[in-house]
Amino acid sequence: MIIQENSNNLDWSRMEGLNRLGRILKRKFSGEEVGSLAVLLSLASEKGRVSYEEIEGERETKENLLLLVYNVRLLLPVRTSQVSKT
Repeated sequence: MIIQENSNNLDWSRMEGLNRLGRILKRKFSGEEVGSLAVLLSLASEKGRVSYEEIEGERETKENLLLLVYNVRLLLPVRTSQVSKT
């Protein structure tokens, strides 16, 4: 699973940043999670938030990744615009 983004368009410094983040994440998470976590956290850092729709993969995989980052408090949910208007 990966965030919707063409890796061919990533610049060198972004790739290096993802590699560094991945090395740090490997200290706590399994190898198969690290790549997706690094991309998700990088995108969240750049944009300030990430939506469910921006994550590619099967529904169960996306949900597991989002639950993981929430459970370890790497990312926290925000209200949707409809909820916050009420």
